[in-house]
Amino acid sequence: MLFLSNKNHIAGTGQKNSRILLAALALVVCAAGRQTIAYADTGTIQNQLSQTQQEVNKLFQLMDQSGIPDTQKQQLEIDIKKKIITDVIAVSEAQVDAVREEIQQAPFPKTADWQKVADGFNAILDADEHYYQTITDTLSTNPGITNDDIRSIASAMEERKTNIIDPDIKHIETVLATFNVKSILDIADARETKVGTDVDKIYSKNLTQNQSLKTAYQQASSLIADAHRANEEAQSITLNMYADQNDSSTQDFMKNLGKEIAQWEASSTPATDTSATSTPNTGTAPDASTTIQMPTTPQIRAYVESLVVQSLSDIQSAYAIFMQMSQNVKKYL
Repeated sequence: MLFLSNKNHIAGTGQKNSRILLAALALVVCAAGRQTIAYADTGTIQNQLSQTQQEVNKLFQLMDQSGIPDTQKQQLEIDIKKKIITDVIAVSEAQVDAVREEIQQAPFPKTADWQKVADGFNAILDADEHYYQTITDTLSTNPGITNDDIRSIASAMEERKTNIIDPDIKHIETVLATFNVKSILDIADARETKVGTDVDKIYSKNLTQNQSLKTAYQQASSLIADAHRANEEAQSITLNMYADQNDSSTQDFMKNLGKEIAQWEASSTPATDTSATSTPNTGTAPDASTTIQMPTTPQIRAYVESLVVQSLSDIQSAYAIFMQMSQNVKKYL
């Protein structure tokens, strides 16, 4: 939970709990959105944490003073918790703004289909901002708010951030990453062409009969081609995610995607020990004609992310081969 529930414990150990509460603030901001935090202005986050530290310390100092009635201490405790929630929201809104700016700067192709994707992303962020604004309004316009109310708000906000907001933003960032991968692939293509030219020179001039250079080049070229296919598939899936789901071509695409995801999930899941059962687990996908259903949004998002990761891995492997080849190429040219 974001807050400690024992008010006497809070009142009795002010400075210790100040650190705990500030750590909780940082945890809520960073826990489920490590990639998200990278998009936000680190200076803004640090300034917000510092400001929270100072203001919470002042409230704890007041609580620790003797002679303050219990009712006033309870109100100070509520004020501390409201302050922390408010600052969590401020940092979260900064993250949303940063991701929105990334969307605006992304090199989306100037097509109606990609505009639907951008509009879909902005609609997601609009919903996040509306949610945070609703909480802010509740805290600022409800003078009779209680500790129980705040605990409920904090719990609901943490659950929504973990289960909805952070996965949404991670999905957006994954799709935006496909454009970065495309830029990297452009560089990889140029490197592949340069290496290919050198390899052709070596064999056309009969500088060696050893086929290892040619084999290595073919392996690297194949990896780059695979990286292109994976990244292009990730973008194609994204376009269909935000297309008209009632369109027959989109439905056919999603059905085929469901089969592909089922096979991917089966191949990604280790086979379990089935010696005690009558039906062994072969680690392969079940009969698609009887079990394949339309894929869920979390399944599609996970698959798209796996494609982006695979594309980057293939590029890295190709460059490792190019690096190994470069030493041998220098011997001949």
